[in-house]
Amino acid sequence: MTVTDLLESKEFKYNQTSLAITLNINRGTLRRYMEDTKGEFHFVCRTSKNAYNFFTNQTRKITDENNTSNANSDNTIRMRKHQ
Repeated sequence: MTVTDLLESKEFKYNQTSLAITLNINRGTLRRYMEDTKGEFHFVCRTSKNAYNFFTNQTRKITDENNTSNANSDNTIRMRKHQ
């Protein structure tokens, strides 16, 4: 399930603020992943307690953004340490 799937559901009715609060993330983070309709860089799963968990593969997204300016793309996932 992706952010876009949830926004289109009856539960959230395209309400970004409500979904961001439910996922316990910043609305800006939510908007970042709205275009990832295939779920390449994130996914959302529902727990048994009807809560949602939000998972990202941000290191891949950062690498892909850096490779767009670099003609030599080797499709390697590089880790970036967050400080």
